Amino acid sequence: MDSDPYCAYVPQGGAIIEPFTTEDARTIQWHKDASTRLSRIPGFLQAMIKKRAEAYVIELGEDMVMAEHLSNLASRRFGKNMPFKKPSFGNSHDSEKQES
Repeated sequence: MDSDPYCAYVPQGGAIIEPFTTEDARTIQWHKDASTRLSRIPGFLQAMIKKRAEAYVIELGEDMVMAEHLSNLASRRFGKNMPFKKPSFGNSHDSEKQES
């Protein structure tokens, strides 16, 4: 890419501003239940939620993401208006009521 002839900005050679990083030197582990729960989230949201969950765990001074952490974050985000959950059709009485 070439310079923009319509841009009037001229750099002054000052200090370079480093981007803010939230990465911690610690390695964050994921509990099996939390990983399973993360895998049920739509793929386009997983990276964002994973990053937020790991930052939350670091804030708490812990090093493992648990399903409880994901529940806490979800309740902080949605309150009582949790996103739609798929209905379970395991109970035969429920399916009989739906047919009526």
